Amino acid sequence: MFERAFAAAGVPVAWSEGFHPHMRMSFGPPLRTGWESREEYMDITMEDFTSAGMDDFAALVNEKLPEGLVVNRVVAIDDRTPKLASDMSAVSLEVSVAADDAGTDARAVSSRISNRFLTNNHAETVPRVREADVVQSEDALRIRYTSTMQNGRIVTPEDVVSAAIGDPESFRVPIKVVRLAQFVARGDRLVSPLDEGVVQASV
Repeated sequence: MFERAFAAAGVPVAWSEGFHPHMRMSFGPPLRTGWESREEYMDITMEDFTSAGMDDFAALVNEKLPEGLVVNRVVAIDDRTPKLASDMSAVSLEVSVAADDAGTDARAVSSRISNRFLTNNHAETVPRVREADVVQSEDALRIRYTSTMQNGRIVTPEDVVSAAIGDPESFRVPIKVVRLAQFVARGDRLVSPLDEGVVQASV
């Protein structure tokens, strides 16, 4: 889909060599089937680059992408920037559980999440929950949490819901999951890959 959009927009993306050339682009951690996302990243290699061309990049590509996909921002990155798939260190998710399936209030769910994930010491070699928030409305109970990522693994929505409410497989309405944000680690901080100076080229 992106190859078609780039080609139709006339974006000069570089191609690989060999018998089966393809546009040189790479993506961050894959989004699970059925999940929605508000923030995804991709790296592409350009045949030629000018800052003026960057200004028009998003607008040109967005004209060719299907509804629901939007390029929000384009930045230049250094050749030494780590690969997205290996650099991503954490993810924020929102898990919605239908009110009838939740069967409890936000305070109880928050307490269970805290007891299970936030108060225990976890080894740095396994993913862990850094923070969590629970919001209740008439139609659903929403759990927002940030999980660290270890070798592509996270604390899954099913893990969190099972610990706080019950087995999602038993619910009448499937849980809804939205990936809200992704982060890279820089020292003790989790920051956006697009924050100034994180991955962008200096010139």
